[in-house]
Amino acid sequence: MQKILYLIFLFVLGQYITAYSQTYTHGKITYTATSKTLDISNLKENGGQISKEAKDKIRRLINESSNIQFTLSFSKNEALFAKENAIENKKNITAILAGKGTYYTNLEEKIILHKKEAFGENFVVTTPFAKWELTQESKLIGKYKCYKAVAIKKVNTRRGVVSKQVTAWYATGIPVSYGPKEYSGLPGLIIEWSDENILFKATKIELNQEKTTKIKKPTSGKMVSIKEYDEIANKMFSKIRRNN
Repeated sequence: MQKILYLIFLFVLGQYITAYSQTYTHGKITYTATSKTLDISNLKENGGQISKEAKDKIRRLINESSNIQFTLSFSKNEALFAKENAIENKKNITAILAGKGTYYTNLEEKIILHKKEAFGENFVVTTPFAKWELTQESKLIGKYKCYKAVAIKKVNTRRGVVSKQVTAWYATGIPVSYGPKEYSGLPGLIIEWSDENILFKATKIELNQEKTTKIKKPTSGKMVSIKEYDEIANKMFSKIRRNN
């Protein structure tokens, strides 16, 4: 009898270890991007307040903007994040806020590459990993317990370099260190990511499916660092301002 109980104990222990040591070697995550309500009351253009008619037009565009779907395909060490429909809609505010291009992440090589078209040329930009500050704050998103992490992102715009805080909610129950765009490196899959203007939320999670997706590292395009790309952008912004 004791031998039988011992065998049952070993079986249950084996099942427990298997359940909690599962690794996800590949999968596909669908994210839905939604634009937040923007405060345009103090919006300015060329140093002056824009007209009421222009603000009304912007409000209409915001209200008419539809959600955008993105796909994160990943293997053990690589991931590719891209828009599901590559067709650009210049009137969709959500599409504008979500950004352009695709993001390739390689955790083993510790690189993130952002492939995008800008200024009439194709670029592959080496992008740094976010420097996350982990917190103990948690919440339930669907069936996943998620923890909050924040980071500061510096963005080069026509008005100069702007710093903004981004927030991620990641699930340690899914030990996959990927997320939307270039936001990776957390001890769990990012279920939600947001800044002041847009929210990305995982709406479909497919893990270890039979069909695997081959992740291709982007090679076509001018390879530049983020610093080199910002220098190119600054020159183009200056040229635009002079012409205006």
